[in-house]
Amino acid sequence: MSRLSRIVNIFRATRVEDELDEELQFHVEERAKDLKAAGLADVDADLEARRRLGNPAAIRERSRDVKLMAGLDALVRDVRFAIRLLRRDWVVSLAAVASLGLAIGACTAAFELVDALILRPLPVRNPASLVSLAIVEDPTRGRDRTSFNYPLYQRLGDATEGRLELAALSYQQQSRVRIDDGTDEERVYAQFASGNTFSMLGVTPALGRVMIPADDHLGSGNLVAVLSHSFWIRRFGGDPDVIGHRITLERSTYRIIGVARSGFTGVEPGIRTDFWVPLTSNADGPSFSDAGWHWFKVLGRLEPGYSAEEVSARMQSALAAFRQEQAAERWRPGMPTAGRDRYMAARMAVRPASNGMSDLRVSFERPLWILAAVVGLVLLLACSNLANLMLARGAARAREMALRLSIGAGRGRLVQQLLVEAGAISCAAVILGAVFAWLAAPTIVSLLAPASAPA
Repeated sequence: MSRLSRIVNIFRATRVEDELDEELQFHVEERAKDLKAAGLADVDADLEARRRLGNPAAIRERSRDVKLMAGLDALVRDVRFAIRLLRRDWVVSLAAVASLGLAIGACTAAFELVDALILRPLPVRNPASLVSLAIVEDPTRGRDRTSFNYPLYQRLGDATEGRLELAALSYQQQSRVRIDDGTDEERVYAQFASGNTFSMLGVTPALGRVMIPADDHLGSGNLVAVLSHSFWIRRFGGDPDVIGHRITLERSTYRIIGVARSGFTGVEPGIRTDFWVPLTSNADGPSFSDAGWHWFKVLGRLEPGYSAEEVSARMQSALAAFRQEQAAERWRPGMPTAGRDRYMAARMAVRPASNGMSDLRVSFERPLWILAAVVGLVLLLACSNLANLMLARGAARAREMALRLSIGAGRGRLVQQLLVEAGAISCAAVILGAVFAWLAAPTIVSLLAPASAPA
């Protein structure tokens, strides 16, 4: 008999039993007919046929092992018995499932948050080579500046050319936009990005094309926009004819040229980006000429063969020269030098950014790790309580186990039964925990940021 047939027979065991009984009865009747033909009386022929056939129970078990997979059949029986047992002691079962399920759900929700905000790398090409830049303004206090001005950004790019590719991305801001289909204004999250951002990250378009460096030049007047995949689905219903539509952001009108691929939501976990426009299109006021305007972050990708320390040394030299020029303009002869010394003591920091740049991470990384540790302890306590409950339950079933052993049950068989019972409780707890995590994680996320700028 094939393995598949033996597996199928496990779930039709009653019918298999009936077929075995019919087969045994057939053999008895056929042998009895032969004996009757040899001259034996009817009663004697039936008795002799059954005697020659042997122990029917043993034959039935051997035949059953041929028609079914014995190990899997025993497991299925144990599962059925465990379910009946849990239903019988439903109060104890409910307490066990609830305590373990809530602890599992809390751990799952905490891990989801830690993974999304801290551990998970960006869905881009080779995220391990990404770095973020920061200026340590006061080394003694560890105060960092992660925002940059455009003149310094150009200097740093020149200093690291061929070793580190830099891209500038503004802080996501909620803005009012109007789509050219005549609908009312709506609030979206837009981000100004340098033209090489998508090529540096290795993000490909799902539709149309993404921005290129040629789209990002001062005075070019090439106002284009790339939609995020989620915004394209949410606002345009995935319409492939979206290319060429126009979006009016503040006082500028942008032409949609493409849609970023699904899964890419920006480089800052927890902050939604609906569309990207060229960095140079934000040319209001002195944003590109004044060194006092710090309005974007800088992300970089190390070229093969170069280390963060090497490019950091080059950028430190560029930063020192730049600040020397700025200090000459700010501090006149006779002014206190303490502030100038602190200004000149700034150091360039190059940090790994495989998981992106996130202000939420800076604010909530420590609390989230504490939360993860706390829920881990809660899970240990729940497991300890469940273990005590199962020990008490096992003590109450001591006579049952002794009776099973006395009638021939093996110790391995009893251990399997107990493991299946524990597995049934665990499976139910996992299902409850998944539901709890599904509800709890968004609730916790809603507490991380205000309603006006949800995470």
